[in-house]
Amino acid sequence: EIVTRPCQPSLRTAFHDSGRSDNTSTIKIGMYAYEKSMFLLSMVLAATLATMVYSLEQKSVHTKQSQGLSLDCQSLVHGQVLIKIDEQVWSNTTVTRTRANHAWCSSADGSLSPVGQPHSGTGTDALGEYDSCSLEWTCAVPQDQELTRTTVRFVTSWRRYARDEDNGDIVIFKQEWPEGASGMAFGAPNAKSVSPSNSQEYVASVFPSISPRSMERSSQFDGQKYLVYYNQMVGGMAQGTQYGSWDDETTSVAGGTMGGPLVVFGKNHAMVLAPVTNGLAMNMRWENATRTYNCGILGSIDIVPPGYFTETMLFLGPRSATGSAPFRTGGVNAAVSNFGHSLLTYKGKDSTFPSGGASRDISLSHLGYYTDNGAYYYYYTEPFADFGEVLTNVKSTEVDQKNIPFKYVQLDSYWYYKGAHGGVLNWTATPDTFPKGLRQLTDVTGWPYVAHNRFWGDDTAYAKDNGGQYDFVVERDNHKALPTEQAFWDFLMSSSKKDWNLAVYEQDWLHNEWEGLNATLSSPTLATTWLRQMGSAATKAGITIQYCMAYGRFAIASADIAAVNQIRVSDDYATGVKTTDPFNANLYVGTSSMLAAALRLAPSKDVFWSSSSEHYPLAASGGSPPRYPLAREHFPVLQTVVAALTAGPVAPGDKIGMANASLLGATCRPDGLLLKPGYPATPAEIILEKRAQGDWTPGHGEVNVAYSNLSGSVYAALVAMDTSAAVTLTPVDLGFANDASLVVWNSPINSGSGGTAQATVVKQIEVPSCGKADFQLMYITAVATSTAVPRDAVVLLGEETKIVPHSPIRFKSEDRQNGRFVVQGAQGEHITVALLDVADKRVVSVHCVFTSPTQTIQYDVGTKQATCK
Repeated sequence: EIVTRPCQPSLRTAFHDSGRSDNTSTIKIGMYAYEKSMFLLSMVLAATLATMVYSLEQKSVHTKQSQGLSLDCQSLVHGQVLIKIDEQVWSNTTVTRTRANHAWCSSADGSLSPVGQPHSGTGTDALGEYDSCSLEWTCAVPQDQELTRTTVRFVTSWRRYARDEDNGDIVIFKQEWPEGASGMAFGAPNAKSVSPSNSQEYVASVFPSISPRSMERSSQFDGQKYLVYYNQMVGGMAQGTQYGSWDDETTSVAGGTMGGPLVVFGKNHAMVLAPVTNGLAMNMRWENATRTYNCGILGSIDIVPPGYFTETMLFLGPRSATGSAPFRTGGVNAAVSNFGHSLLTYKGKDSTFPSGGASRDISLSHLGYYTDNGAYYYYYTEPFADFGEVLTNVKSTEVDQKNIPFKYVQLDSYWYYKGAHGGVLNWTATPDTFPKGLRQLTDVTGWPYVAHNRFWGDDTAYAKDNGGQYDFVVERDNHKALPTEQAFWDFLMSSSKKDWNLAVYEQDWLHNEWEGLNATLSSPTLATTWLRQMGSAATKAGITIQYCMAYGRFAIASADIAAVNQIRVSDDYATGVKTTDPFNANLYVGTSSMLAAALRLAPSKDVFWSSSSEHYPLAASGGSPPRYPLAREHFPVLQTVVAALTAGPVAPGDKIGMANASLLGATCRPDGLLLKPGYPATPAEIILEKRAQGDWTPGHGEVNVAYSNLSGSVYAALVAMDTSAAVTLTPVDLGFANDASLVVWNSPINSGSGGTAQATVVKQIEVPSCGKADFQLMYITAVATSTAVPRDAVVLLGEETKIVPHSPIRFKSEDRQNGRFVVQGAQGEHITVALLDVADKRVVSVHCVFTSPTQTIQYDVGTKQATCK
């Protein structure tokens, strides 16, 4: 018998049951050449030992296949993170650190010392089977008079999951302090007298780190690019998501409190890196000295309790057509979407997208009316006396007279009491805004509420420090407070639901609350507890939550919170409508929607005007100039299209009498049920590549595609604007098979031309250069032609009067081979559906009248006739 030391994962997999994680492995070598001389036998044994040692030091852990994502276990002893894709080195770094007693402990200088050898093992969790590797470190830090601990234990580990090309590969990295640690922070948050200042922007530990350096990786990964989510609204700002090259020329990558997740992508692969457990207490940050992107705990956190840990996920996107569908194989969209699905699976949250027809959230399923920043009645009621009168007249004019089916209303920050410094004093309606109360309005209109909230003021009436009933952290210097007990949130949510029909709690000013308190930046747990208590109370009350002004880290944190089902993905509408600036961040929502949708959060693009005939009123004094002299919506159709294709809320905020009934009707049924795509519009891969290359700056050149699946057939709705040049898209670019024939037709909604009558069969899509006024809206599906078995006899073109003509909310199922389509509608609704006969390229229209919730369209290939009954 030959007894090996710990960490032989490749040998363990070959010779032991998957459930064992012993620290030794025993290999029996049969003496098949007993008759040979002792000299030869000794040579055989020596060679065997040499091979095993090499395996111990060099081989990566593999669970079920040698391809895909892999790591080296033994290299942990050097503080090294060696990552391979298909056996080729993708990243190799030697940066493992933690702070303690106001000093760094680092593997690089030996102040962080390994305790023995790495330990390998196997296991199973919500993501499936995994191999693991862990190493304990110790750091003898300088004695500190204020801190008693002089030795700190630190454990770094990773788990690599057994995956395949359809699902992508996952590694979860973990940092843990078994006995806790203290003296970790660089200084107080936002402090100016310490180095560095703004310590929350740094990291107080490092594991893992990745690097773009070519000397540390294989040449097959040359030409990689990256995008990193940055800033509020999940990066949907003018200075939002950042792009660049991931190579030797990389000198900086955005990070800190505003940054993350990071996506690195190449010709046929894309990787996502994101903190996923205790992520609100983590940062990702570029370090110039080592040219690495480091993951670690916030530099403002001074103490972590015993057993505290953080986790970071590295996800290699699926590289098969099946796993990437409906997106391009190996692309960014497929990686981000599957990353989100995997994270939700890991956290135990529902990973289905909150589609309209099945949604318990009326703000996602039906058309609504918003009063957010940019709405006509944002902090404005004239000529009415108060907001109660405003909204009563919205109902009587727009709904009762014009038949626009608004089914809920959003109340923005004007409606509740604020304290001396603008924070929430009391979250109830003021008598100036709703003198008759919110219950009276909902009784009159039948509308539930989406209700805005901001940060809690240090003078909030709910805090015990101010004579209230509940525990709050109160920071007078920062003029902010934070509730710290579940009972407060239970009271707030349940009473609001019962007393005035709250349906959706909109937590705005999210990053301001988090960054504005020393407590949230100094504690490793407080911020997470805050959001979880909020979410738990909402779930118990039957309320859902929208996050607003959220960094990417808050979107990731929502994976732990069932009640959060939507998130704002653009700057306030007012930032565009009140200026003539051609850049309007409220329209450029594709990239932010990509992360939101991956986490199954419905993207919200905010309010919009559906008419170009209105403008903001004159100043309150009655004089000139107007409130916003340049304010006018020049592209109401585009605004409506973008809102519809987010698969999130669709809610205009027009002046009473000005809402465009026919345009808004293109988003929904007569009963207000939204006809949404199955998945939100996200950028075509070529656009992400162009941005990373610097060819198109973010927001100037947008081509987004929303997908729907009907009985296995994929339909795409493509919207393009501000493209500086024509764009050619192949079937592969759109996620279809390389040899697919594509049926394409242009919507008549934006130009009055095109339509189903001009549907054609092509091999690639040509998207012409366009601006906002002549934006492009087209629809695409692949067709199985006469050479395919079975072939498609007829293809659904859908309702050309709707922005999403093939919505799965309208069409329940389809059978192209037999020409059968099941449609759903409101009682008495009339619709016209277009079909394409594949053989003779003939378009046939059929009229349906709903005398029951579902009707069946039947097309007869022989007679070329269609019926609906």
